[in-house]
Amino acid sequence: MQDVADEPAGVLLSFSADVRLLPPDRFEPLPRDVEGLAVTAAPDGTVPTGVSPAVATP
Repeated sequence: MQDVADEPAGVLLSFSADVRLLPPDRFEPLPRDVEGLAVTAAPDGTVPTGVSPAVATP
């Protein structure tokens, strides 16, 4: 499960998993990988993230 929340200083991502189904050694790298991707992509708009930009609604 994941949760995304707007925070005053940025975005807060929360991850949780049932370790009976996904062992900690398989789950623990996920938040680190997401953080690494965000840190790499933030200053460089050309880094592929697989996420489409949000479309503004009128």
